[in-house]
Amino acid sequence: VVLCRSNQGMYEYLFRHKPRKWCKLGGLHPPSPKLKPWVYDLENFLAGISPSFKYKSEEFQSLVDIQEYAIDEGDTILMRYIMLLPFLESNSMSIREFFQGIGSTFQKLRPGELLEDYDGVILSTVHKAKGLEFPSVLLYSDFKYDMIAKGATSESILIDEVNILYVATTRAKERLYLTSEGSECFDKLSERAGVNISLSPIANPLENVYKTQDNLFEQWEQFQSKKDDSITSMNDIPWPPGLDGDKNSLGLDRRMEETRYRVYLRKLRLMYHPDKFLPKFGVRIVSIELKVQVKERIQKITQLCNILHQEERGWAA
Repeated sequence: VVLCRSNQGMYEYLFRHKPRKWCKLGGLHPPSPKLKPWVYDLENFLAGISPSFKYKSEEFQSLVDIQEYAIDEGDTILMRYIMLLPFLESNSMSIREFFQGIGSTFQKLRPGELLEDYDGVILSTVHKAKGLEFPSVLLYSDFKYDMIAKGATSESILIDEVNILYVATTRAKERLYLTSEGSECFDKLSERAGVNISLSPIANPLENVYKTQDNLFEQWEQFQSKKDDSITSMNDIPWPPGLDGDKNSLGLDRRMEETRYRVYLRKLRLMYHPDKFLPKFGVRIVSIELKVQVKERIQKITQLCNILHQEERGWAA
């Protein structure tokens, strides 16, 4: 579970990390790019395309005026887009493109599916997660870490932010993951309080995934180099994991960084190419029956690669 301080933090996480599968705690429906017209009007105004912005019965000439109105009226929806739209514009993305992207990778929990069995990213704000506990929690970087560490604000605001951080950290039952900003904040808090908060470096949660991939490539190099060795069984060929319906098909994991995901998938498609594998290695296969089994396995890998390739393209579609 990735906990964010605000909805804006969740949007930034989705933009920067582009999870290949995600859901929102308590969110049953995917984000829709079909927003109300005033959202697109606000986008055009902030981009300098329109000279003013009309909202309800008001007309605004500056962003400051819009912000003051949203604060005075307690309009959290308007404030949400005031924060999101400039962020997207600075990253050369329209709000329509953004919601189309995150909507294409949204997949809600199946009926009866446990959080710990969900093979994607579960996002939530601290407010939505209050009173709940999860085995593993990552605190995103949108918490007011710097403000808390320095104490550079009024006492009441500082207490509020510390309470938010406290609620967030206590959602984890087994493992709590911090960003570098979060770790530095806890170090400074422990120094100020004169207590020792022990934070142990943790392994990359994808470390085993990457080891499996590297082992496959090493085995493949050895397999290719043994040009005179006969292939007497299916076990003589290094196969990618996940051919029996594992959630990390072919050794891929939806949490992988996008470039590495693409490179690994491209390598698999070249290694087990249906038009190249048998012409290259078929002479080493000792029987026709075994050659048929190998061909069927290659076809299955190709089908899985094509499916995963289409999913991988979903963000840009």
